[in-house]
Amino acid sequence: MALVNIDKEEKKYYSIIISYVGLIALYTGFTLLIPLLLLIAFPEELHLAPSFLLSSILSVLTGFSLWHFFKCEKNISFDLRHSTVIVTFGWILAVLFGSLPFYFSGEMSFLNSIFEATSGWTTTGLTMVVIENQVPNLLLFWRSLMQFIGGAGLAVLMLTAVVGSTDIESGMFISEAKEDKLIPSIAGTTKLIAKIYVGYVVVGTLLYILLGMGWFDAINHSMCAFATGGFSTKDSSLGAFSVKIQVITLLFMFFGNLNFALHYELLKGNLKELFLDIEPRTFFKISIISIPLIFFSIHKLDNVFSYSLLHSVFQSISAFTGTGYMTQGADVLLGWGGLPLLILATLMLLGASAGSTGGGLKQLRVGVILKSVFWEFKKRILPKRAVIDTSFRHIGKDVMVNKEDMWSIITFTTVFLSFYLFGVIVFLLHGYSLEESVFEFASAQATVGLTVEVTGPNMPNILKVVEIFGMWLGRLEFWTVFTGILSVYRDLRR
Repeated sequence: MALVNIDKEEKKYYSIIISYVGLIALYTGFTLLIPLLLLIAFPEELHLAPSFLLSSILSVLTGFSLWHFFKCEKNISFDLRHSTVIVTFGWILAVLFGSLPFYFSGEMSFLNSIFEATSGWTTTGLTMVVIENQVPNLLLFWRSLMQFIGGAGLAVLMLTAVVGSTDIESGMFISEAKEDKLIPSIAGTTKLIAKIYVGYVVVGTLLYILLGMGWFDAINHSMCAFATGGFSTKDSSLGAFSVKIQVITLLFMFFGNLNFALHYELLKGNLKELFLDIEPRTFFKISIISIPLIFFSIHKLDNVFSYSLLHSVFQSISAFTGTGYMTQGADVLLGWGGLPLLILATLMLLGASAGSTGGGLKQLRVGVILKSVFWEFKKRILPKRAVIDTSFRHIGKDVMVNKEDMWSIITFTTVFLSFYLFGVIVFLLHGYSLEESVFEFASAQATVGLTVEVTGPNMPNILKVVEIFGMWLGRLEFWTVFTGILSVYRDLRR
C-alpha cells in the first residue's frame, strides 16, 4: 500500500498536505537558529553551535524537499479532515527536529530528547533535565522557545503567512484547539494573537527584572508563564525566587490561561466580560472550592498560615491553568497526602480555557457540563410548559447549547478520561502508588508539568512513551490526532 493507490483527486490533497507539513519542518529549522543568538552572552557555549546548526540544516532540507517536490495547485476545497492531517504530522516533524539539539549535544538519549521536545512544543513542562547538572543555557532557552511557539499554535503561526486557502487556514486553526476568531480573517487573527502574546511576554520580562530576577531567567520564565508551559531555569522552579516573583507569576499564569479571544475583548475595554464569560466564571467558582480544601489540608501539617496560603493558592492556580510551575519540591507535594494531590490532579484534568495555551478537558466544556446539571434540575422541578434558558455567555455573546453540542462534549470527555485511565493503569502496573499514578499522568495528559518525582531520566522507558503520547494527544486534542491518523490509514487501505 502506498500513495500510488490513492485516487487522482486524493493525490492532489496529499500533495498539498505533504508540502505544508514540509513548510512546518522548514520553519522549525529556522527557529532552531534563534538560540545561537545567545552565544553573544554565553560565548563559552560555542561548542553547542554545531548541534543547533546540524539540526537546523536537517530540518530545513527535509522541509524544503517536501514543500518543493509535492507542491501543486492550491485552489481546491479543503475540509477539516485534511487540515488535521497537516497539523498532526507537522507536529510530529517539529518534535523530531526539535529534539535533535538535545541529542546531538550529548546531553540526552534519543528517547529523552523526544520527550523533552514533546514536553516543550505541547507546553507541558515535565522534563528529563536535571538543571543542577549544569545544563547549558542555550538548551534551556530552546526548551522555553518551543513552549512559547507551541502555546500560540505551532502550525497556524508558521503557515498563516504562506497558506492561501481560507479552508486550510480555518481547518488548522480549529485543529490546534483554537476555534474563536478575534477578527473575521484567520490570518489577521493569528497575527493579532502573536502581537498580544509577544506583548505580554515583553511586559512580563520587564516586571520580572524589576523584581530582581536576572535577565536570562526573566525571559525564560515570562515565555513559559504566558504559554502556561512551566519549564524553569531552576530545578526548584519558582521556589528558587522571592515571594514577590511568585505572586506576580500567579497573574501571568491566570492571563496565560485565558482564551485569546477574551484577551482581545479585555484589551478593547470590555472588562465586564472577565466576570460574565463562562470560562473565567468556572475558573473562579472551582478555585473558591478547591483552594480552601488544599489550604486546610496542608495547614494541619505546617501550621503556618502564610506558608499554607501561598502554596495552596500557587499550586492550585498552576494546576488549573495548566502551567506547572511549583513553589514546593516534588517530595513536599507528595508529603501533602491524598486529598491535596487528588484535588490538584482534578484541577489539571479540568484544564485551562478553550482557545488558550493550556490543555485538559477545558473550562468551556466543564462549565457547560456544570450548567447542564443545573438545567436538568430546573427541567425536573419546573412545570413541563416552562421554558428553560440553556445559554451561556462566551466571548461577548450569548451561546445556546443544543443536544448535538452536549453529545460532542460527552463523547470527548469519555474518550479523554478513558485514555487517562489507561495511563494510570500503566503506571500502577510499574509499581507506582495510586497517588503517584493519578497525579503524574494527569500532569502529562493535561499538559501541565507538576510532578511528584515520578517523571525523570531514570523512569522506565515505556512510561516515557506513554507520557509522550499523553502530552501529544492532550495538546492537540484527541479528535485532531485520531482524525489525522485514521484519515491517512483509510485512504491507504483503499
